[in-house]
Amino acid sequence: MVEPGTFRAAAAIWDVLATPHSAKVSQCSSGAFETVGADWAKNPAAGLAPSDKTQWKRLDGSAASLSIQGRLIGGCLDAISRLAGTSYGNVPAFVESARDEGTVLYLENAELKPCELARALHGLGMNGWLSNLQGVLLGRSAAPDASSSDDFTYIDAIRSVLGGILCPVLFDMDIGHFPPQLSLVNGALAKVEFAAGSGAIVQQLGSNQSFQQPAFSCR
Repeated sequence: MVEPGTFRAAAAIWDVLATPHSAKVSQCSSGAFETVGADWAKNPAAGLAPSDKTQWKRLDGSAASLSIQGRLIGGCLDAISRLAGTSYGNVPAFVESARDEGTVLYLENAELKPCELARALHGLGMNGWLSNLQGVLLGRSAAPDASSSDDFTYIDAIRSVLGGILCPVLFDMDIGHFPPQLSLVNGALAKVEFAAGSGAIVQQLGSNQSFQQPAFSCR
């Protein structure tokens, strides 16, 4: 059992990539995250300096616990949104190939301001990326938000597109440009557990045999 706030569970990417076929990788939500990194040119040994509390959230506003399972597919929205509708971004075909296990789409926003973010998400929807999913995972946004709550905000952008899809949506997760980050593997079978603002993700490469219960919990 690992408590939130210990970054051990946000596993190093090389540990994740070295995981044997059919083995499980378990990672936990962090307790806090960093928004301003150290100057590594001046201090190469500098570590993380977490400043903001991590709080995973449900887009529907519910505080109820949630469990999502399916094959992972996704990446940085700034880049992969350009692939929607091309032979290099045929997510609907991936969803169809994983229909027995389900698909979980994960995305993170690096630089897209709210209006551009909404356009990118609408583009995914029009190309079938948001259909027949088990869930959507959104990382912490690193892009500038609206300067006033009267303007079209980040939350407005994601709600305008994802608020009406027929699957759960989690956001402000440990995915993206603000460390610490979870290491996610496209194609891995994942089980996501959410409760009380934190959670855990268990990934397994290969078949779904013996993948019945999460092997790890933040709680």
